[in-house]
Amino acid sequence: MDSKLDQAIREFIKAINSDPRIKSLTKAEKEMESSEEVSFLASEKSRKNDEYYEVCRFFKENSPEEIKARKALFTAKKNLDSHPLVKAYQECFVAVNSLFYQIDDAIFSAFKERVRCKHD
Repeated sequence: MDSKLDQAIREFIKAINSDPRIKSLTKAEKEMESSEEVSFLASEKSRKNDEYYEVCRFFKENSPEEIKARKALFTAKKNLDSHPLVKAYQECFVAVNSLFYQIDDAIFSAFKERVRCKHD
């Protein structure tokens, strides 16, 4: 790779990694991953997900068993998603995702096919 391009890429990566949104996401991720409560809620959601799919193998949709398992899965997911550390991580993730879309647009917009309306 060209030396100037290689240097520019290294500087670009350094700039991205020093962005406050990236730093906030990294911090939120570490806090979330180190939380025993979040870990428990995540494993509970996973367990309820497995139970739901197991019920679906044997019972029809909207059967009492399927409805009960679906509600249990919904509750487990809601409990996980509403945990303050998970919510903080998700907010940071949205901000970083927006940053990456802006970067993608700035770099690749000239290469994307544009859809144009036909004129009569």
